[in-house]
Amino acid sequence: MNNSLSIKIDQQYTKDTKGFAFGEYDVHKFIVEACQNDTETSDEIKSAEWLAFTFAENHNQENYYCCALQKVDEDGNPIEDELVSQITPEMIDYWEVRGDECENPLLKARYLGLVWHFKKLRPGKKTDIKIAQGFLDALIEAANGDYCLEALTVYPNLGHGLSLAISLKQTERVNGLITAVIDLEKRHAEDDKAGTWGQAFDLLFDKRGVVLTTEQEQSVISDLESRLDRLEALKDTRGFESCAKRIAKYHLKNNRPDDCRNVILKVGDFVRKQLEVDRKAYVECTVGEDGVKTLHLGKGSAFEHIHTLKDLLKLFHEFNIRDFDDEILIQIREREPETLKFMMPISSEVKIPQEKIDKVIAPFLTGTTEEIIFKLIWYFTPNRDEAEEQMKKSAKEFVFTPAGFYTK
Repeated sequence: MNNSLSIKIDQQYTKDTKGFAFGEYDVHKFIVEACQNDTETSDEIKSAEWLAFTFAENHNQENYYCCALQKVDEDGNPIEDELVSQITPEMIDYWEVRGDECENPLLKARYLGLVWHFKKLRPGKKTDIKIAQGFLDALIEAANGDYCLEALTVYPNLGHGLSLAISLKQTERVNGLITAVIDLEKRHAEDDKAGTWGQAFDLLFDKRGVVLTTEQEQSVISDLESRLDRLEALKDTRGFESCAKRIAKYHLKNNRPDDCRNVILKVGDFVRKQLEVDRKAYVECTVGEDGVKTLHLGKGSAFEHIHTLKDLLKLFHEFNIRDFDDEILIQIREREPETLKFMMPISSEVKIPQEKIDKVIAPFLTGTTEEIIFKLIWYFTPNRDEAEEQMKKSAKEFVFTPAGFYTK
C-alpha cells in the first residue's frame, strides 16, 4: 500500500526489528507520533493504521480484539465496543493488503488477525483461509524470533492461536505452536520470577485438541520437577506450591494417585519447615514502661503464618487429603493468641487551616435551604466531561491501560 504512513511504519519495523517492550502498543505510539507530522496520508488510512494498533487483546475467542476499557450501561451490560463500531469494510481490505506486504511478524500477526477476527464486518466478501494461516505463521515466527522483550506478553497470543489452529484443523500449525510454547519457556523461564515458567503446562496439558509427543510431555514435566527442587533451595513457598500443584495434576490425570499425594505432602513438609524457621526468627513485640508497644519483626508474623496454614489446608482438600486437618487446625489455634500482640491503635493527624475550611464551606451556607441543597448536589456530582478528560489523560500517561487491560 503506497502511502507515506505505511512506508514510515515498514521502515521503522523491518523484519529484523525486535525488542518490542509492550508488543503492539509500541507500534501504536509510533503511529500516533507519525500521524501528527504527516500531511500526505489520507485521514482514512491514518484511522485504519491507528485503529489496528489501538485494540487490546482480550484473549477470548468470542471477543479477542476489543477496547481496552469496556463501557457498560446502567444495568451493567457491556455497551457495543466503540472501536469495533469504527471498523469499515474498506479498513478490513486495507489491513489485508498491509498484512500481505509488511515483513515484521508482529505487525503481520496484528493486521491478519484483525482481518480474520472481523471478517463478518465485510459482508459479501469471503475471507480466505490463507488469512488465518498467515496469522498463525506470524505468531509462531514472532515467538520463535523473540520479537517481544517479555515472554509474558507472548503466551496469551500463542494460546489464542492454538485454539484457532485447532478449530480450523491446521495440524501442522498446531504442532508449530506447541513447539513454540515449549521452546519459549525454556529460553525465558527464571525460577524466582512467577509467570515465566509453568506456561507450557497451563497452555498445553489437558487442552482438547492438543496432542503432545512423549518427548514433549516428559520435557515439560521434567522441567517442573527439577524446578521444584531449585525452588525448595530458594525457600520460595508460593513458587514451590505452584510448581507442585502442576506436577500433582499431571499425576492425577495419569491415574497415579500415590505420586500425586506424595507431591502435595512435600508442599506440606516444606511449608511447616519454613514456618518453624520463621517463628524462631520472629521476636515478639515488647511493652515499654510508658505502656507503648514496640513491634520487632523477624521473617514472619502470626498473621502470615495463619494465612499460610489456611492455604495449606485448602491445598490438601483440593487434592482430597484430609488426614492432616487436625494437625493444621491445632497449629492455627496455637498462633491465634500471638495475633493479639499486633492489635494496637494507629492514629494520624491532619491539620487544615481554618481559613481554608471557611473558604470551602462558606459558599454553601448562603441562600435558601433549597439553594444550599442544590449547591451541594452540583458540587459533589461527578462531571462527565471532566471524567472523560481524566480517562484520556491517564491513557496517555500510563501505558499499561491501553496495552491490554480489559474491564467489565
